[in-house]
Amino acid sequence: MRRSVVITLAASAGVVILGGAIAAWAVTRPPSAEQVATEYLEALAAGESDAARALLGDDALASLSPDITLESATETISDVRVDHVGAAGGTATARFTFTLAGSTTRGEFTLVDGSQGWRVAPDALGTLRVGTTRGDSVWLSGSLISTNDEAVALPAEYEIDAAPAEILAASSAATLVPGNVTEVLLEPELTDTAEARAQETLDEYANACVVPADTIPRHCGIRVPWAADFAAMDGVSMTITDYPVLALSDDGRFFATGGTLEVTVSGRKRSGTTETARYLTDDWSLQGTYDLEGNEMRLVVF
Repeated sequence: MRRSVVITLAASAGVVILGGAIAAWAVTRPPSAEQVATEYLEALAAGESDAARALLGDDALASLSPDITLESATETISDVRVDHVGAAGGTATARFTFTLAGSTTRGEFTLVDGSQGWRVAPDALGTLRVGTTRGDSVWLSGSLISTNDEAVALPAEYEIDAAPAEILAASSAATLVPGNVTEVLLEPELTDTAEARAQETLDEYANACVVPADTIPRHCGIRVPWAADFAAMDGVSMTITDYPVLALSDDGRFFATGGTLEVTVSGRKRSGTTETARYLTDDWSLQGTYDLEGNEMRLVVF
C-alpha cells in the first residue's frame, strides 16, 4: 500500500512537471501571423503609433517617415476585421477589412517570419505623393515634407496644408491605406497676411540699405543725382520717412512703391571745397521676385 502511494505521488509529480512544461511552451511560443496581423490593425485603430511600429519588420521601419504619427491623424481606421491569413514557408498574406473616411476598404498585406517572429512588411503602409502649384513643401499633419519626396506613413487619414503656413492657404485630406499610393494636388492662394509678412521682411532690407556708407548701395532702388553737384562722394547718410508699400503678384514677383527717403551726401565740389547736399524722393521703390522654399518666403531684390 505504501509503495502504491509512492507511485501515485511520483506520477502526480510527473504530471505537474509535464503540465508546467506544456504551459511554459505555450506562453513562450511566438505569436502566429494571424495574431500579429490582428494586433497591427488593432493598433492602427487605437491610434497607437508605437504599438504599430513594434510589429513592423526592419524594411518597413526603414521606409516609414518618422515624424508622421497616428496621434496626429485626423481619423484612424475602425471596424477592423482580419478575414483570412494564409502562410507558405516564411511568408504570410493577411486579408483585411476596415472602415476609413466613411468607406469600407478591403485589401491585403504581407508578413515575414524572421528572427523576431512574424513581422509586418512594407506593403502594410500607405504612401503619399503630394504636389502643389506654389512652393516646394506641404504640411502633413504637422510635419513639413518636400513635394519631391514620397511620404510613407501608418494607414490613417491625415490633413495636408500648404506651406509656408502664413503665406499660402490650401488644405486637403489624404486617406492612406495599406499598399496604395495616394496622390493629392494642392492649389494654394496667398493668404490675407502674406503681404504683411513680406512687408516686414522688406522693411528690414530697406533698413540695411540706409546704413551710412561711402557710396550709394546697390540693389536698393536708390538713385541720387549727386554727380551733378559733386566731383567725388565722401559719404552718404539716409533717413526713411515712409517705407515702400509692397504688393505680391501671382506670378512670383513683388513691387514696393511710394517710399519717401531723404539722402544727405557729403563730397568734394569741382572747386575743391567739401560740402553737403540733401536730396528728397517721394517715389522710392523696390522690386524683385519671391521664392517659397520649405516653410519660408525669400525675397530677391533686383
